[in-house]
Amino acid sequence: MGLKPHGEHYASNIKLIDFKFNKAHLIKRLREAIVRWVFSSSETDRIFKEAFGVDEDHAAASTALYTSARETIRISAPQGQFGELILSAFLQHLFSAAPLLRKQVVRTSDNHERFGADAIHVSTGTPYKLFLGESKCYKSAYTFNAAFQASLESMCNTIENFEREIQSFTTGGFIENDLKGLALSILKNEISDLEIHPVCIIIYNEKQKISAVGANNRQEEIRNALISRCKNVPSDAYDSIDESALQRFIYIIFPIWDLEKLLDEFIEAL
Repeated sequence: MGLKPHGEHYASNIKLIDFKFNKAHLIKRLREAIVRWVFSSSETDRIFKEAFGVDEDHAAASTALYTSARETIRISAPQGQFGELILSAFLQHLFSAAPLLRKQVVRTSDNHERFGADAIHVSTGTPYKLFLGESKCYKSAYTFNAAFQASLESMCNTIENFEREIQSFTTGGFIENDLKGLALSILKNEISDLEIHPVCIIIYNEKQKISAVGANNRQEEIRNALISRCKNVPSDAYDSIDESALQRFIYIIFPIWDLEKLLDEFIEAL
């Protein structure tokens, strides 16, 4: 793609049904993922059991659980939550990396939200891998380079501060119980083969017209649009990044046609 580092990066798009983007399926899957994105297993069980109560009402408990998760989403600025949901799904799907630290549950109001990494996930194979995720979702037209640059800058900050972030949230319902020991081991620098893998997802509004007939031909047009965007990233975009860190960077590029409309549909579905 012409990106640095030269290595394995990823691209995706909303699945096609012939010539049509299947937006409804994506929105449905994101809506279904909200509870497990926001709450750890123990917090999910606690909320469900409290609502289940003496009446043993499954419907009421399920509704209470979903409502509690939905209340953490900033309806006024959906692109952030939309991007983080997709980022979390990719980290789990591509790298089998479980969420170590959850972000949304920490927010207390539209004006007070925990800043920091958009995702911190881990995979516990050999070696241990710590995935630091940053998502940039831009609604405006032709802002791929701006989103890409902002993602790099956010990631540099995350790399610098992730230990402090994990330290701040090792108590409460923010980390799965079976991962708390691993979090403490990371903080104590007890994992000798731990690898840090920065993952940046760039979700942007693509304006390149696609007109081919059939899913396969349209997919090729999407691929060409992606390659064109990536080739136009200025070479000095990487200048401020330490070379050893840059060699671990992984990018996920996700173009969406009519992104603003899709975000409106996402919020309406919630």
